[in-house]
Order: sequence, then C-alpha cells, then structure tokens
Amino acid sequence: MPKVMIHPATYENVHQAIERVFEIFPLILKGKKVLIKPNLLRGSEAAEGIVTNPAVLRAVVEKVETMAPSSIVVGDNPGMFSYGANEECFRKTGLMEAAKGHYRNIGNDSEKVDFNPDFMPSVSVSRAALEADVMISLPKFKTHGLTVVTGAIKNSYGLLPGAQKARLHEAAGSPERFHE
Repeated sequence: MPKVMIHPATYENVHQAIERVFEIFPLILKGKKVLIKPNLLRGSEAAEGIVTNPAVLRAVVEKVETMAPSSIVVGDNPGMFSYGANEECFRKTGLMEAAKGHYRNIGNDSEKVDFNPDFMPSVSVSRAALEADVMISLPKFKTHGLTVVTGAIKNSYGLLPGAQKARLHEAAGSPERFHE
C-alpha cells in the first residue's frame, strides 16, 4: 500500500522532517553508492523558490552520512540558460555548501541509453545515476508548462546532461504527450 507523509516543517526545522521521512520510508544505505539529486533548474537565490532549498539538501546529506554508505554523490544537470554551468549554479544557489563536499559534476560523464523512438532513439544519462545503488530525489514543487506541476518524475530530467532536455520538451510538445 502506498504511503504519504505530510509533516509541518520550515527550512529552519527541516532536520526533524527529514528524520521522520527516514523513519516512515526506511532505506538501507550501508555500503551502498548513493546519489542525492536536488532540483537545480538554474543559478538562482533560494528565496526565488526555483531550486531545492539548501536547507533540505543539507539535512538529507547529514542524515545519509550517518547511514554509512560507501559513497555519496550530490549532483544535477541544470537546464534553461545554464547548460554545463553546474559548479556555478551549485555555488550561486547555496547547494554547493549544503552538499558538504559530496558535490560532483555529474554532467562530465554520461552513457548513451536507448529511449523512446517516438521522441529520441537514445539519450545520454549521467553515469552517476546509472552506477548508484540508491538515488534520493529532492524535487522542487513548482509549476511547468508541460507537466503542470513538477515533482520527482520531472526532477529526473536533470539526469540528462546538456540541451537534450530542451529537445525532449520540444518533441513532447504538449502535456498529453509529455507524460509518455
């Protein structure tokens, strides 16, 4: 049966909410490769509400560190006007500091995988995602022209380095096709 957690929280007390998340949705991370994937659309201030808030990322990183994974990678591939500007975007948003030394530019190493030929026959996916045993997605709840509301599925677009995200948006063309 699916579970949902609703927990009142602020960015100031987000650590308590993250602890509760891991209680309700337990993960065994000991000895595993963990990719923590925030939403980093573009370089922006946290107050703009465009990216995962650094307080959320820091709380998740600190919790995961206590769970003895073999490695932690924090990364994303920005979109819009920031293709390839991973480090600059992480610094500007405060996510670099929140990553606590676990940041890696996941756009530097990718692997081509088969995809839906109705859109693109193949896409390049960040190797960090393909090699991770566990991926923790930290989406930013916001609106989007093709998904209406974004979330964890839309956050997965950040596993695709570069402008192929824009090509997929164009190939979809409508919310009805985008879900495919």
